[in-house]
Amino acid sequence: GKAFSCYTQNNMPEEAKRILNFFKKPANRSSLYAFVAREFSEKQMNSDMVRSLLDSAITEMGREENLNSDQPNRYRIAIGLITNAPTENSIQQAKSIVKNQALKFILLQRMARTLAYKDQMFNATEIIPDNISEADQMEFLWNILRGYAERIPTAPEWREYQDTYAWFQKTDFLPYVDEIN
Repeated sequence: GKAFSCYTQNNMPEEAKRILNFFKKPANRSSLYAFVAREFSEKQMNSDMVRSLLDSAITEMGREENLNSDQPNRYRIAIGLITNAPTENSIQQAKSIVKNQALKFILLQRMARTLAYKDQMFNATEIIPDNISEADQMEFLWNILRGYAERIPTAPEWREYQDTYAWFQKTDFLPYVDEIN
């Protein structure tokens, strides 16, 4: 994902295409596009390029043949949409993309976290479903607080701690669907 991002950012389309062509499944190609789109959004790069990458991710997602399987690329696309433009339209589109996913509840929490990161606190709280337990509500609120806190640059003395603690909370991974099947 990082190599594809670097080649795309440095206008090296042939090298980027070689990486993309390595993956045969639409879910993996879709994840790659969405990963780079989110990274570019966070760097506040060209919004048209980000939108183009997200459109490519959505197109690849539409090519998926086995719709009964879990599609981890949908998470990346939803977060990419919100990171690029946290509007009512993009939030609704992101919700519809993750609608039938197995981990929808966790995905909604991450969407709320992203909205808080983009300083959209009201929209972040609006993602919290009605009639959930206090423990589940606490998870949503923790993600919102965490997203808002991520806006603040990390002090150098805390960087190593932040990079190594709570590996299960990391969001910079690239989901992979086995290409052999």
